[in-house]
Amino acid sequence: MVEKQVLKKNRRGTEYIEVNGEIIVKRCSGCEEMLELEHFPNLKAGLGGTRSKCRPCLVEYGKKYNEKRPEYTKRYYEKNGERVRERAREYYARKNGR
Repeated sequence: MVEKQVLKKNRRGTEYIEVNGEIIVKRCSGCEEMLELEHFPNLKAGLGGTRSKCRPCLVEYGKKYNEKRPEYTKRYYEKNGERVRERAREYYARKNGR
């Protein structure tokens, strides 16, 4: 079977490489690097079923976002702390089968 690699762009301008009709690599909108799809978190509606930014870029974005809004985060946890902790307990119990 002959593999045909094609560099394409979608309507929004995201570049990706397609092999035999299947997307295998796409460009991160954060760092602008071409990465394999396994480097992107899943998102059903996204190109190739993944988000537009790779995992390291999303982590960096989240840190910057939270640094900009420390007062909001502080007020939120003061107001909803018990609810957040309860949700974390339920998640931990579900994940660890307890």
